[in-house]
Amino acid sequence: YKNWTLANELDEAHLGTSYYVLFMFPIILLSPYKWIRYMALIITGAVLFSSFKRGGLIAFVLGLIAYLFVKEVLIERKFKRLILFVIAIFTLFIAIVIIDNIMGNIISSRILNIREDGGSGRDQVWVTTWNMIQKSYGEQFVFGHGYNATEKLSPLGLSAHNDFLEMLFNYGVISFVFYVILHIQFIKQIFVEIRERNKAVPTMVFTYTIFFLLSMISHVIVYPWASLIAMSWGVFNSVQKDTSTKINITT
Repeated sequence: YKNWTLANELDEAHLGTSYYVLFMFPIILLSPYKWIRYMALIITGAVLFSSFKRGGLIAFVLGLIAYLFVKEVLIERKFKRLILFVIAIFTLFIAIVIIDNIMGNIISSRILNIREDGGSGRDQVWVTTWNMIQKSYGEQFVFGHGYNATEKLSPLGLSAHNDFLEMLFNYGVISFVFYVILHIQFIKQIFVEIRERNKAVPTMVFTYTIFFLLSMISHVIVYPWASLIAMSWGVFNSVQKDTSTKINITT
């Protein structure tokens, strides 16, 4: 709310401020109290719906699906959990349809319009950025063109709207490799925690899901949202050794 207020005061309001709520949501999922988790779920969903951010909504829904699957199927490992998982997904879908209908089908129309508008022109942005990368050579390819170079040098005057392309053009192949390694390390830790049936791993999966998806269609690593990812992952690592039924996040 404070971020949204400040953005309006500076006349820099942007629908992306809703992502602050989305990236804070995983930490609240660690709460042992169901009513807190449910309230956070409702508030996060309401904020994303009201912002009409297609990417955020898709990441939110797919993140929840991944969270429920890991929690109910891989961690608990009970057949009835699988049935509950399917019911939960169906219920979530119905809830989204009902809310969208109340709002005049704004969300569904925007999602269905992706093929026509190319994801708000992202397809053209990606092609343009990739062509710029191919034209890079020598030192520019290795070390990049510098901070925010994609937006400054692009004939479209836009950033890459993709963290992988943005990192490669702005900071070169060396930084790009480190960025890829970051994703690999996230994935490796998730699989390790799944094998150990860590109770925090469903939340880790949710966090990485939204991180990866939004990295593909927007920016995370070059925005302040990256600090929220780092903070969440720090919390997950602080509780990963806790084997109690209720996860203690006071550490």
